[in-house]
Amino acid sequence: MSYWLCCLRCHPGAIYLYNGAAYISQGIDVGRREARVAPVDVDYHTKPLDHTYVVGRRVRRSCALSGDALGVGAVCVGTATMVRTVPYFKKLRYNRTFDRVPLQLAADRGDTDAVWLCVGARAIGAVGGFRGERNGDGDRRSRGFRRLHRAMHALEHVLRSLAPHHAQCAPTDVGGTLCDASSLDAAAPVLVLFDAHHGGIGVARRLYAGFGA
Repeated sequence: MSYWLCCLRCHPGAIYLYNGAAYISQGIDVGRREARVAPVDVDYHTKPLDHTYVVGRRVRRSCALSGDALGVGAVCVGTATMVRTVPYFKKLRYNRTFDRVPLQLAADRGDTDAVWLCVGARAIGAVGGFRGERNGDGDRRSRGFRRLHRAMHALEHVLRSLAPHHAQCAPTDVGGTLCDASSLDAAAPVLVLFDAHHGGIGVARRLYAGFGA
């Protein structure tokens, strides 16, 4: 399996199930490309919490959308550097979390293809994204930011669910970044979809073509 899948399934402390038996991961040896596991009898399972973001977007082509009902200003296709990390994992018993364990694994980083939508002011205003008041609950983000993030995160899930039908790919071949609100720049919001494979496999290019570009 790839290093990234190894981080998700065999990170230190992970419960790995194989042929009906449980094993606990004792660590990953990147140099030898091995994950060490040992049999274990436990009454819980583990779930990794991953964080993905892209940096250094480089435009190959871009165009304005015609008949744009969403208020998206432009769609671009190009390359970007994908960074994926697993900052911690959860221990769950009967699907209830009873512990969170931090991890310090090296990030999985590499260039890939990406397509992104630049969201215009009309769309931001339509979801109340310019509202500046706060709830007074200690959250420093404005209500407008949270509304904008929820709307764009929902749109990202819609596009990711439709992507396999248009790009003839598996759902896991398409990645997004907006599960984490820290990936959103409220001043210039961008929704990014990317090939979840180093080097790209053509998904972003087919999605760009699907927008009529």
